[in-house]
Amino acid sequence: MSRFATEKRKKHHARRSPQRPGRRGRSKPICEANPIPKPESEVRDVTLPRLHAAENGSYDVELYHYQKPFFDKSPELYHPWSQRQMNELKLVQTVAYVETLKRVRECRRDIRRIFEQVDILALPTMREPAPLISETVNETHRRPRSNTSAFNHFGTPAITVPCGFSKEGLPIGLQLVGAAFREPLVLSIAYAYQQSTDWHLRTPPLVRR
Repeated sequence: MSRFATEKRKKHHARRSPQRPGRRGRSKPICEANPIPKPESEVRDVTLPRLHAAENGSYDVELYHYQKPFFDKSPELYHPWSQRQMNELKLVQTVAYVETLKRVRECRRDIRRIFEQVDILALPTMREPAPLISETVNETHRRPRSNTSAFNHFGTPAITVPCGFSKEGLPIGLQLVGAAFREPLVLSIAYAYQQSTDWHLRTPPLVRR
């Protein structure tokens, strides 16, 4: 029996299925090589590890490392939110950053244990529909915690596919996440979902107005 999991706080789902390698020298289509779990797949809740960076040890310091020559030259060209972020990243300390890297490794260890129990995670791509552009520019919108950034830290493949519209007519995405190096399984499930639904072919009502 395949195993399919959901995470209580973020509503994830997961599945596993055996791989069937093709003949030597001949590759098989992704979906054929990675059959989709059967309808009787088990669904369960799981709790994902959460990365807590050390004080003054932000994992995003790598962003500042890349942006530094541009930001130092023309900080006024950056959005106020980005300016604050860059200035905060200047305060990152070596020892604290190393501690954060240690915590990242621990989170990756924990997520590997979760994928020993389940095959695929499914959760909303975002915790809310897209806000207004004006709210984003004016920084009047308070964004909830991200459902996507954790998987960057975990080093696990993820994909998002359209799965409907909000009551306001805004598109909603379904995020599928697999264990490290299980890209074929993630892609095969995403492909199968889109073959059985037509959300990716529909146009949001707001665009048709």
